[in-house]
Amino acid sequence: MFTSRLWPLSEAELPCWKVIADSEDVQVALVDGMNQHDLTVSAEGYVRATDNVDDSMHALAEQGLTALCALPAPYELQLISIERETTNESEAALGLIRLRMTTRYYVRPEAPQTIYT
Repeated sequence: MFTSRLWPLSEAELPCWKVIADSEDVQVALVDGMNQHDLTVSAEGYVRATDNVDDSMHALAEQGLTALCALPAPYELQLISIERETTNESEAALGLIRLRMTTRYYVRPEAPQTIYT
């Protein structure tokens, strides 16, 4: 798993996941002195296959969804969409399956490193 959207991936590292914070909406929460953060996160699964890249993407998505749903979801984590992309490169196809989720957490503006649920 990689946590940088700019980390270059090599063929030897595939299949793999990148987990990336996409967008974040912040508003004053009803709890005194807190801000509510609604964060959209993407888990991007990358595969390379010479035969049936769709099956490879779906198998990777199944593993990712199983891992996300196996435990009680932290911070109100909720799956909102699944997106797929493919490109052909020589004899193999590259596939990307993106699991988009939202999560909600709270922080005090003066101490954003401390997250509350």
